[in-house]
Amino acid sequence: MNQAEYALEVYQKLEELLSSSAEDKARLLLLRQVLESVYKERCKDSHTSFSSLFGRMQYVHEQTGISAELVYQANQLRIICNKVAHEDYSQNLREAFEAGVVAVVRLVVFFYNETAPENLSKQLELVSTKSFPRQAHSEKESFLAIVLSFARVDHGIEIKAVNELSEHCTIFLRDDFAGNSEGRLWSKLADVLWQNATVRFRKLTVSNKDQGRYTSNPLTMVILEPDFLIDASAIAECIMDNNKSHPQFYIINKLFSDQANEKMMQGNMVNQIFDRMLFDPNSSIDDMIEGIIPQSPMQMVSLGDGAVLQIKSNIKERHYPQLKGFVDRLKAQEMHQEPSFICPDYGLQGRLDLLYRKDGKYSIVELKSGKAPHYDAWHSHKMQVVAYNMIIRKVFSHKELANSSILYSSDPEQPLRNVVNAIQIEQELMFCRNRIVGILHQLSENPKPFFDWLKSCPKLELDRVLRDKHNRICDYLNKLSPDEYEWLLEQIRHIILEIWNVKLGGNANDLSSRWGHNALWQQDIYSKQEAYRIIRDLGIVSVRGDEICLEGTADMLVSDFREGDIILLYKQDLPLDKQQLFRGTISYIEDSKLEISIRGGLKIDESAKGQHLWSIEHDILDSLLYTPLASVTGFLEAGDLHKQRILGITAPGEASGTLSDDADDLVDRIDKAETYFVIQGPPGTGKTSGLLTKYVKKLYNDSSRRLLIISFTNRAVDEICLCLNQAGIPFIRTGKSRAVPGQLLSSLAEGKTISEIEDMIRDARVFVSTVQSANSWFKDTKSIIAFDELIIDEASQIIEPSVLGIISEIPKLILIGDQNQLPPITAQDYDPYVFTSEQLSSLRYSTYQRSLMERLYLLCDRNGWHQSISMLSCHYRMHESIAALIGHYYDGKLQASTSRQKAPLPANSTGLSVLDKRIVWISFPPTDTQRYDLNQVKAVKQLIDILTEAGEISDYSADIGVIAPFRAMIHCLAKELDNSELIIDTVERFQGSQRKIIILCLPLRSGSDIGAIESLNEDGSIDRKLNVAVSRACERLIILGSPRICQISQHYRKLLESIKTNGIITDYDILRSLQ
Repeated sequence: MNQAEYALEVYQKLEELLSSSAEDKARLLLLRQVLESVYKERCKDSHTSFSSLFGRMQYVHEQTGISAELVYQANQLRIICNKVAHEDYSQNLREAFEAGVVAVVRLVVFFYNETAPENLSKQLELVSTKSFPRQAHSEKESFLAIVLSFARVDHGIEIKAVNELSEHCTIFLRDDFAGNSEGRLWSKLADVLWQNATVRFRKLTVSNKDQGRYTSNPLTMVILEPDFLIDASAIAECIMDNNKSHPQFYIINKLFSDQANEKMMQGNMVNQIFDRMLFDPNSSIDDMIEGIIPQSPMQMVSLGDGAVLQIKSNIKERHYPQLKGFVDRLKAQEMHQEPSFICPDYGLQGRLDLLYRKDGKYSIVELKSGKAPHYDAWHSHKMQVVAYNMIIRKVFSHKELANSSILYSSDPEQPLRNVVNAIQIEQELMFCRNRIVGILHQLSENPKPFFDWLKSCPKLELDRVLRDKHNRICDYLNKLSPDEYEWLLEQIRHIILEIWNVKLGGNANDLSSRWGHNALWQQDIYSKQEAYRIIRDLGIVSVRGDEICLEGTADMLVSDFREGDIILLYKQDLPLDKQQLFRGTISYIEDSKLEISIRGGLKIDESAKGQHLWSIEHDILDSLLYTPLASVTGFLEAGDLHKQRILGITAPGEASGTLSDDADDLVDRIDKAETYFVIQGPPGTGKTSGLLTKYVKKLYNDSSRRLLIISFTNRAVDEICLCLNQAGIPFIRTGKSRAVPGQLLSSLAEGKTISEIEDMIRDARVFVSTVQSANSWFKDTKSIIAFDELIIDEASQIIEPSVLGIISEIPKLILIGDQNQLPPITAQDYDPYVFTSEQLSSLRYSTYQRSLMERLYLLCDRNGWHQSISMLSCHYRMHESIAALIGHYYDGKLQASTSRQKAPLPANSTGLSVLDKRIVWISFPPTDTQRYDLNQVKAVKQLIDILTEAGEISDYSADIGVIAPFRAMIHCLAKELDNSELIIDTVERFQGSQRKIIILCLPLRSGSDIGAIESLNEDGSIDRKLNVAVSRACERLIILGSPRICQISQHYRKLLESIKTNGIITDYDILRSLQ
C-alpha cells in the first residue's frame, strides 16, 4: 500500500467516525486508534522500540519538520484520549472529538501531502471546534518524559526531555555521595539511558528562575521505562550486602539452566508447607510433605532417596517449629497467600509470600529458608521486601501499612526480622532496576559490548555465590570459537528483542502489536473489548483448591481466549494496580462457563465471591520469556559434531533407505537416520495419527530406545497421547492434561516412595510433554535416564531457540510439521539475523519466526542432503478438487488416497446452483464497515440453512466450520447464528482440525486489508493462512468476499482463476433473491 492509499484509508475512517451515531467517548477512543495508526505507519521501518504512543510521536516529530503548533494539537488529542480512557476527563467530549479529527487531518496532510477528499472536507466545515486551546505551562514535580539528549556534567547528569504535555524541560540530577549508597549517583544513568527512552521523574525540585528546569533533591526518584515490569526478587538478587548492585547478574542468572539441588528443593518445599499451614493450620507435617513430592517427581528423584530423606528431616526438625510458631501466633483478620501485584509507577511486579491485615493495617512477611545472619537480614532479602513495600504502598496507602518482616524459618532464636524502608534504600533499588533495563535495551540492539565486557573477566568485588556465577560465564564465553560467539550474540539479541516487544509492544501497524503486556494498564476497556482480548462480567461459581469456576455470557466464545492460555484474573471494579491479581491458565472454556487453574491456588474469602464481577486478560510468564537464553547457551555446550550438524555446517551423517513415498520405507529411513530427519506433512497427510504413531510403535517393539516426544500446545500433546493409547503404546505424560489424567507423571507418582517413582521413570520408554514442561524438568533427568531420540511434532510452529537446549542433550532428532502452514507466533516485526561470518550467513537463518524445522529442510534441500528430509504426499482429507487449489504450494505432489476424495459430487436435489460445485466463490462488494460485513453474515446463515435442508449438515460441530479473519466478524456471525455447536473462529484456531464444509468469510473494505488476512513466507511464494483455510475443507469450500480487492494478492488471484475453471464464481444477489 502506497502513501496515497494509506492517507485515503485514514480519511475514510475519519468520515465514518464523523458520521457515526456512537457516543462521543467511544468515538474519541476510536480516534486515538487512528492517531496511533498514523504514527505507527510513520515509524514502521524503524528498529527503535517504543513503550507508548507518547514516545512514538516524539520520535516521529524529531524526524520531520513538523510545526510546534501541530505537535501541540496532536499531543493534546493523545492526552485527552488517555484521560477519557481512564475516566479522568470531565470537559466537553464533543468539542474534544471535533478538534481531534481536525488535528488528525492536518497530520495526514503534513505527513503524506494528500488533501482531504470532498466528502470529508464538507463534514469538517460543519465542525464547530477547530483546535484545542492552549494550556498554561505546567510546573509539576513528577511527570513522564521522553529523553531527547543527556550528558554528564560536573557533579551529575543533565537530561533534556519532553514531558507528556509536549513541553521541553531540562532536569539536572546532582550526585550525592553521602551514606555509601549508589542510589543517588545519578551520573551513572548516562551508561544506561538512550535517546527516546521513557523516564518517570518523581519529586523533582522546580526551578524558581528558569521555566521548565528541574533539579534533584533527596526524595527524587527516577524510573527508566516504567512499563517494563521486573520481578522484585530478580532485582534483589543483584544486590550484595555491601550495598553494591551488579545488574549484569539479572542476565547471567538466566543464561544457565541447572539441575535441581537440595537447597533449592528444600526452599520450595518449605514455602509450600508454609502456604498449606496458613490455609489449614491443623495440617499434618507428614501429610504435607508427602503431598508435595508428587508435584516435582523428576526433581525429587534426581536428588536421590538420601537427599530427599535429609530434606524431610531438615524441614521437620529445623523449619517446621518456626513455621508452626508463626502461624499459631498469627491472628489476622484477612490473609492473602502468595498474592501477585503490579506497580507500573515503579516498573515493578512481585508475588509476596504473605500479606495479612490486622487491626486495619497490612503487614508483609517474606519467608526465607536459607541460613539467617546473626542479626538483621541479608541485604538482598531486605531489598526484596523494600520493593514489596513500594508496591503495596501504591496499592493501598502508606497509612494502611504496618510491619514488613522476613521470616527465617531455620533460626529458632529470632526467626522474624523487621525490615525498615527508607528513601535512600528505595533509590538504591531503583538504581539497580534502571541499570537492568538499560542492559536489556542494549542487548536488544547490540549485545556485543556487554558480552565483550563479561568475556574480559573484569575484576569485581563479589561474594562467593556471585563470584562463582561470574567465573562460570567468563569461562564459558572464552571457550567459544569466534563463529559460536557471534551466533550466540545474534540469538541473544533476538531473544531479548522478543521479550522487549512482548512487554512493551512492537512497531507493526495492526491492533495486536500496538501494545505488549502494558496493555493491561495502558489500554482502555473499549479498545480491549473491540479486539476481544478481555472477558468481563464474570461471576465466581465455585472454588476447589487451585481451580476456580466462573460464569459469564456466551460472548466469551468469540473472545481471543482458549484452553491453555495464560491469563490474569482480577476484580473489574478496581484498577489493576490497586488490587491483588490472580495468575493462572484456562483449563476449560465452553458456552458461558470458564474454569481457571490458579498458580499457587486461589485463596479467596468465600463470603466475598459474590461481591465483585471479575475480568480476565492475557498474561505472560517471565520465566517462559527468558527460557530460550539458557537453551542457546546449553546448545553450545554440546559435542562439536552434533552441534555442527544441527546448525547445518556439516551434513547430518550417513543415511540409507529407499527414497519412496511408501510409509514403511519412510519409517525405515527415519529409523536409520543418524542425527536428524525432517518430515514435511502437508494438510491431511496424517503426520501425527499415522507416521508419528507408526514410527514410535516400531521403535517401542523393535528396540530398547527411549523417546521424548514434545509439541508446543497441550492440545497437540494430548492428540499424540490419544494416538499412542489407541496404538497400545505405554507412555508417561508430564504437565497437565484432561485427556489422559491417569498417565500424568504427577498422578502416577502419588502414594509412591522416591525409589518407586525412580523405578517407574527408569522403566518408561516414551515420555510426552509440551516444550514448556520439558524445559522445566529435562536437566533433572540426566542423573536418572538418557533419551535416545527426540521427536518434535508441529515443529514448524516452534521457535528454534526454545528447543536447542533439549536437542543438545539427545543424539537423534526427528522434526515433523509443515512450514507451509502457520509459523511460530512472535511479537517482533521483521528483523533478520545478521552475521559477519560467511559460514553463519549461509545457514538459512532468516527471522526469529523461522523454525528450526524450516531452516533445516531448506538447508538439506539446497545442499542435496535429501536422505534426511521427506515430504508426505498422500493425503486423506480434501477432495482432490479442493486440494488442487493449494497443490502448487507442494510442487503438485499431493495425491488423494481414498475413493471418497475422487468421487463426483452427488446430484443436487435443491436446484440451487451454489451447490452444483464443491468450490464456490460468492462475490460481495467491499464492506462499508471495518472488519465485518452484515451482508456476508446474512449470507452465511442462508447457506447453512440451505446446506442443512439439503442434508449436507447433520452434526454442526463436525460437518461445518466458519472461518473469519477478524474478531468483529466472528462476533457478528456468532450473534446471528446463535449455535453453540457451530465453530466460528480465525484460521489460527482451525489449524490442526478439519470440517466436511468450510465457509471462509473475507470482509474487506480496501486493498490495505489484504495484509491482515495474509501470512506470507519469506519469498512471498506461499500464503500460509490461505493454505490452512482452504485445506480445512473435506468436501465443500465456500468463500465470501470481494474479488476486486482479493485479487490484489497474487495468491487470491490464482485462487480465483482456479475457481473459475473448477468451481463457480457467482454474485451474492443469488442468495438475496432467495430471501
